[in-house]
Amino acid sequence: MMRTRGLVAAAAVVFGGCLAPWAAAQDNNAGAARIEPAADLADRIDRAILKHKLGQFWGGVMVARDGQVVLAKGYGYANESLDPITADSLFDIGSVAKSFTAAAILRLEMDGKLKTSDPVAAFFPDLDLGERGQTVTLHHLMTHTSGMSDRGAIQTLDFPDRDEAVRRAMRSRFTAAPGEQWDYCNAGYVVLAAVVEITSGRPFEQYLREAIFLPAGMRDTGFIDGEHLDLSRGTARIITGRTGRPRRTDITGDGWGWGLRGAGGIVTTMNDLVKWERAIAAETILSAEAKKKWWTAAKDDYACGWFVETTDRGTRRVHHSGATRGYTCQVSMFPDEGMIVAVLTNELHSPHEIEGLVLAQLFPAETGGIEAVLTIEGLELNEYKGAELDQGVSVAAARDGDRVVLEVRREGVGVVARVAMTPRAARGLAGKIAAVAGKPEAEGAEGGERGAGGVSVMLGTMKYHAKDGRIELPPEVEWNVMPRYVGMADGKRIVDDRPTIILVDEPNLFWPLIIKAARPAAARLAAELTAAAAQDK
Repeated sequence: MMRTRGLVAAAAVVFGGCLAPWAAAQDNNAGAARIEPAADLADRIDRAILKHKLGQFWGGVMVARDGQVVLAKGYGYANESLDPITADSLFDIGSVAKSFTAAAILRLEMDGKLKTSDPVAAFFPDLDLGERGQTVTLHHLMTHTSGMSDRGAIQTLDFPDRDEAVRRAMRSRFTAAPGEQWDYCNAGYVVLAAVVEITSGRPFEQYLREAIFLPAGMRDTGFIDGEHLDLSRGTARIITGRTGRPRRTDITGDGWGWGLRGAGGIVTTMNDLVKWERAIAAETILSAEAKKKWWTAAKDDYACGWFVETTDRGTRRVHHSGATRGYTCQVSMFPDEGMIVAVLTNELHSPHEIEGLVLAQLFPAETGGIEAVLTIEGLELNEYKGAELDQGVSVAAARDGDRVVLEVRREGVGVVARVAMTPRAARGLAGKIAAVAGKPEAEGAEGGERGAGGVSVMLGTMKYHAKDGRIELPPEVEWNVMPRYVGMADGKRIVDDRPTIILVDEPNLFWPLIIKAARPAAARLAAELTAAAAQDK
């Protein structure tokens, strides 16, 4: 099929009555999304997408809040027949399928059929799974912390033997002890799919359809085997081979077996994803307790089939991407704001870029959000023009007029870093710190109570010029928080298990301020930021 890029704007159509009013729901969160007429918002999002690379995006974009569809729009064509992409077009969502597999495990736990703390071997008494079968739990597999690596563990997509796929995965070479580190592993979710099948007494596909899809009202959601799907609404699977020439098949044109079940292979639509978010919000599928486990990160911000993070509004974002043969996608939910955003494409596009355009319209960035100054007078800089402060360091936050100010002090020197921010930015930072401050320390990790009150600081100045011992950082700097610090020194990997708060200068690819704080100190800082931000109410 010829792809005439100039026809994109003319071919794009809004489908399914998607411009229903976006009601201004009561929301006590000070960082909640700004409410505006749905038609105006949809128009701004649409324009941003069409302007991106001169309208070369092909796929579907959906935005909904509280079940009200703001935008569900198709761009370009779905297949060789030049059918338009609609809100009911079928897309393979790749690894987003993992969130459904994890939900199935949690649903079975709710029904008393299993516990996520159960070892894998409990479900396969007749298989020799080795020592790992007794030490790896379902929760380890759900959070990618089993220590299993896809290398040697994953089989071909159409692998026919369920139990043999499980045996090979559990007997493969593990790279770490269970719970020690995060390593994304598709094979772990194949094992989970086998557990769903054994525990429920039904084929994996049947259980998900009966216990997850249909109760959520997702009648157009299924698997790439094509069963129970209207394949006339399928988008073409476009695969680029070694020759660089695209090869097109229908949406079922990929291997479906025990190298893929549980890890991928789910087919859905924009409209069904809206229903999925509503079923989650209404606790139709999972209880509040189950959802808490579903969305509680174990390591590296990964929970059970979802990445979880705190926005700069202090709200939650749970998200996952999918990349499989011929399709890519990005799905994000904002449970505190009742929102879902999905970007689905069967072309070689980055769904993350498109989602970024959408989020920029939904949550416009603040102007003048952060003002940061480093004071290096009296500090000894190393060969990289940085300062590492491990002793006599403290960090605190307080209100100063209409700003919240975070200060880093060094005994005998005074303030070495001062960051002034809006209350919104302070709430977002507090939420990110609180999200990691409560996590347990990893066994054997370096770190602990270094410095005064468990705080250490690194200042970086290489990218800047100091004037009178002061460096004013660019206004584009942003906060980021990591559950631990991982770096290199003298060719060796260093892991510091303290929560790490970073001021990021993205345009310069530089971190001018790094604060590593033991969990009690990090929790205190989060509380101070929250209290200071609340003074504007």
